[in-house]
Amino acid sequence: MNNVCITGRMVRKPELKDVNGTAVVNFSIACQRGKDQTDFFDCVAWNKQADNIGKYFDQGKPIELVGSLQQDQWTNSEGEKRSKVKIKVHMFSFVLSDKRAAGTETSSTPATVPDDQIPF
Repeated sequence: MNNVCITGRMVRKPELKDVNGTAVVNFSIACQRGKDQTDFFDCVAWNKQADNIGKYFDQGKPIELVGSLQQDQWTNSEGEKRSKVKIKVHMFSFVLSDKRAAGTETSSTPATVPDDQIPF
């Protein structure tokens, strides 16, 4: 079984592209591990999810996603075999951040939006 559930922040603005009439978005998220460590994960989403991530997310915005690990393999121009693991997004959620008056973040909780107000 290959399932990943992760919450993080967008490292940069998602890169939305059209590949033969299909929307694809590539992005990276940063996830804090402990107090002094941060992990970075490359992610990819397709179709309507790609459109929505490209439209509603920007650098620094939190996102929660469910997906699977995908390993891409290729041979570079020097003939060396290369590989890269990324998260293939199956579902995502908006995350709301609670902020105090001082502007420091205290916690993150998934957003709850009524179905009739979801823009997609």
